[in-house]
Amino acid sequence: MVEQLFCKQQVRGSSPRLGSMLKKIISSGTWIVFFSLCLVTVLVAIAQRSLPGQPTYPLKIGFEKALLGFYSLFDKQTGYQFVLTNNRYIEVRQVLTTHYAIESLDSLNAQVIQTKNTIESINNPATRARAATTYISQLDGVSTQLTTDKQIIQSVVQPVGPSVVPTPTIAVYPTNKPLIIITQNVTKEPLPSPIPSPTPAPAQTPVVTAINETQTTIQQTITDLSQFTNEKDRGKKNNNKRNDHPDKNNSKNKDN
Repeated sequence: MVEQLFCKQQVRGSSPRLGSMLKKIISSGTWIVFFSLCLVTVLVAIAQRSLPGQPTYPLKIGFEKALLGFYSLFDKQTGYQFVLTNNRYIEVRQVLTTHYAIESLDSLNAQVIQTKNTIESINNPATRARAATTYISQLDGVSTQLTTDKQIIQSVVQPVGPSVVPTPTIAVYPTNKPLIIITQNVTKEPLPSPIPSPTPAPAQTPVVTAINETQTTIQQTITDLSQFTNEKDRGKKNNNKRNDHPDKNNSKNKDN
């Protein structure tokens, strides 16, 4: 009896201590999770503004891939890839005059191809046609802006002009005698008729070449996606034909 009472007293005395320890553990865990979420939120916010070459840029790409995987669970990845295409082009504009321009153009090129493949994999013809039409309009704008960017790069890199012909020198020597001017003997010849200088060709740099390659990919993508917009037009024509001849459709249904 004495041992049982002693054991009960031990259990009763230890239960408050155990409860307080559990509360401390839960409270500490809650604060750890809270601060971790805050840290992740801050890092993601910083990464969203990062550019190629910056330390947080890989975090930005990883976060975009995670979101793309999340949207793919609900078949919403096409719209988000439109956003990614816009992000890649904004990065191109911001690093256009740096040595990360070619890397950024390659990323834009890859994103265009990836988005095209996603649109082609859509099974619903109407949804695929809408996505193709939207993306073609977006790519037209990107290609136009890339042409402007290419002109900016070509204007910065000026071709080397013709060498300047030195003019004859005139030497003047101080003396007590009257001033004597000694010049080089220059034979006077008739001046040739002026020849118009040819217009210099646009400067071709690695960045300009990369822009041309990206524009080629964009034009090929537009060509490939145009077939789906034509399917949309054919679907509209078929619906119009059915609406124009309702009597024939009704007669067929009656005969059946």
